[in-house]
Amino acid sequence: MAGIGKGESHEHTFRNPGGFSFHVLCFDRAPGCQAIGGYTLEASWFSGYEWCLALCSGCQTHLGWFFRKPDHDFVGLVATRLS
Repeated sequence: MAGIGKGESHEHTFRNPGGFSFHVLCFDRAPGCQAIGGYTLEASWFSGYEWCLALCSGCQTHLGWFFRKPDHDFVGLVATRLS
C-alpha cells in the first residue's frame, strides 16, 4: 500500500456527524479490504467523493472507507486499526 496525498497530506483527522474522531491515512489501494454497502455523498470528508465502508476481508472489522468519484478512487484507513 502506497500512501497518497489528499489536499496537502496523506494523513487527516476527521470528526463524523456522530461525534467520533478518526485519524485517517489515505492509500491508492488496500489489498485485503472489501467495500460494503452502497456509496453515498452524504457527509463525505472529501469534496466530490462518494464513500462506503471498508472492512477487513478476513475478520470483517471496520478499517475505514473507500472513496470514489468518476476519475479517481482511494481508500482512507483508520490509523489505529492497522497493524
